[in-house]
Amino acid sequence: MISAAKLFSQTPPQAPQHPHQITQCSATRNDPFFWLRDRSNPDTLTYLKAENRYAETVMKPVAGLEHKLYQEMRGRIQETDSTVPYQVDQYLYYNRTETGKQYPIYCRRLAEGPGEEEVLLDGNAMAQGQGYFRIGVLAVSRDQHLLAYSTDTTGQEKFLLRIKDLDTGKLLPDRIQNTATSVAWTNDGRELFYLQLDSANRPYRVYRHVLGQDSSKDELLFEEKDARFELGLRKSRSRRFIFLESESETTSEVRFLEADEPNADFRIVSPRRDNVLYQIDDSGDRFFIVTNDQAENFKIVTAPVSDPGRDHWVDFVPYDAGEPVDALEAFADYVAVLVRKDGLPAVKIYDLPRTERHADIPTGKTSAPLDTEGRASPRFGRLVAGKDPRAPAPGAEQHDPPVSRYVDLNQPTYDVDFGDNPTFDADKLRLEFSSLVTPPTIVDVNIHTGAKTLLKQAPVLGGFEPSNYREERIFATAADGTRIPVSLFYRQGLAKDGSAPILLEGYGAYGLTEDADFSSSRLALADRGFVLALAHIRGGGEYGHTWYHAGKLLKKKNTFTDFIACAEELIREKYGSSRKLVITGGSAGGLLMGAVMNLRPELFATVVADVPFVDVLNTMSDPSLPLTVTEYEEWGNPNDPIYFDYIRSYSPYDNLADKPYPNLYVTAGLNDSRVSYWEPAKWVAKQRTLSHKDRLLVLRTNMDAGHMGQSGRFNRLKELAMEYAFVLKTLGMDQ
Repeated sequence: MISAAKLFSQTPPQAPQHPHQITQCSATRNDPFFWLRDRSNPDTLTYLKAENRYAETVMKPVAGLEHKLYQEMRGRIQETDSTVPYQVDQYLYYNRTETGKQYPIYCRRLAEGPGEEEVLLDGNAMAQGQGYFRIGVLAVSRDQHLLAYSTDTTGQEKFLLRIKDLDTGKLLPDRIQNTATSVAWTNDGRELFYLQLDSANRPYRVYRHVLGQDSSKDELLFEEKDARFELGLRKSRSRRFIFLESESETTSEVRFLEADEPNADFRIVSPRRDNVLYQIDDSGDRFFIVTNDQAENFKIVTAPVSDPGRDHWVDFVPYDAGEPVDALEAFADYVAVLVRKDGLPAVKIYDLPRTERHADIPTGKTSAPLDTEGRASPRFGRLVAGKDPRAPAPGAEQHDPPVSRYVDLNQPTYDVDFGDNPTFDADKLRLEFSSLVTPPTIVDVNIHTGAKTLLKQAPVLGGFEPSNYREERIFATAADGTRIPVSLFYRQGLAKDGSAPILLEGYGAYGLTEDADFSSSRLALADRGFVLALAHIRGGGEYGHTWYHAGKLLKKKNTFTDFIACAEELIREKYGSSRKLVITGGSAGGLLMGAVMNLRPELFATVVADVPFVDVLNTMSDPSLPLTVTEYEEWGNPNDPIYFDYIRSYSPYDNLADKPYPNLYVTAGLNDSRVSYWEPAKWVAKQRTLSHKDRLLVLRTNMDAGHMGQSGRFNRLKELAMEYAFVLKTLGMDQ
């Protein structure tokens, strides 16, 4: 590693310090950079812009490398491409991209006949003149004549909902501001259900909108008054139901409505009970429910639509704590389940016994979501708690265990998920599969024979050959003896002598899994000799919700020590050394970066922290901020002295010390509503006051974007190219 003093001679900006005393839980702390929270203060923007100029100056000597990295990554993309179409009634829906254009074009064509393409939305035309652009939700009405879609042009994730007449190509006058990314059409196509956001960006109200009516007259159907809960809204694949989900980190409640009777009242499936989570799908006259009710890693139960309360829940299959349930999609004659086996995802298909099959409703296809936000069944990645299976209720219907089979996925480490499956009476299941060396692959699985039909594998240009790379899975041992999986990817012929550079990624929060999926961008580092590694640490969901629970609240530090154990294992096995060990994480993964940097600064050469959640104590102490109250059940409420002390003991901003730290690259978004820009800004400003200056430290704030970074596929590659150039520069590999 080259000394930072030799890398640049410019003077970094210094933010002014203003004493600010905070007293909480009988403790007083000084926060001299608290003033950076005030976006209206001209000094705030002055400081952020000064940091941006400094970052540009520092990176100027490697501008050529940055451009080369960008060209390499872009050169691996087939810029003119199309997704695999899926059929909804008489139409095939898909989106495509064109050379040189940043955004997808959403299209459809008739499944039979001339097949002339109809452009529904062109993201490139819509994004013109905008510093940021994102489409939130797209949903076609059941009769295929109307398209509801939403857009965000600030990065604040407050979406404008519009409706387009697909027969005339014209926009209807309906405009609904401040919406979330969930909508549901009634079956007659005359009304649209949508969610509105509160001041903290929480989806908290569901409205019924009558087409052509001013939105000020929309009927409020339900308001979630508990600030810990957020609402979700979706249409069932059977087209029969509209589901309204109210969920906190630990508790949920689902309501449902017949889509043919939009003026009826929502009915509750089962009233909320503390620490019980459940979500549902339907197969005609029965609901399929995934729940942690006395089943910590979740089980599947069924209940009749006519009376779906908990007293009528009956186990669909016996609970297996060793096979956590992650997601479920129900069809007319089968149920597809995403489970975890040995820390990896697996797909299991159950034939429905005749007593469970649909009855008295027509088979058909759901309304046409054009992206994953409209899919009929959610992933249950954040559900947690409970202990043992419960016996069926007295008098509940009994049946023989359904026939099940796994979809064969023979890889050492991989990612798999449900694809677009809008057809209720389908006899094929679409899956999306990839691994660290296998590009995204779309297959249809015949549910009767298990035969897989390859529909498409994403092309990777630039001479990519999978056989030139190796992927493997190793295990680190945590301080308490827990085995932590690490997925690895590198070029064949690696000399395990400790000389290779390593990029280790981590997240470990919310029960979300960091499965080993494909990224063509990683090839830019792999081809420069890097070992790319993913740490599957506690706090994530790789082994179900026991794994998640072991890395949250008062066990959060397991996440950090697990990650350190993974880094040490890579060094012990001579994949590399601390001299060239780079770590990266974003958002809650940025918290991970800040925490391990404080715990073991000498272990890492360079840290990349994207929109990092690093001022945990101050953020979780401010209930007016988005996500604070809803995430008390993830991090704890610091107004409780127990959680105050625990959070304070690991919060990266509060635990900075005057000692040598690794090189650090930090990003922020001025319009970020999830991790406020001032968290990374304060963190960097405080580090600039430390006496140890022999390292590179830069902060780049995107002045037009939010939590997701820049919009547009090429803009995102430019951001990544700068990060990679920083990494190579700090490791002395920029020549």
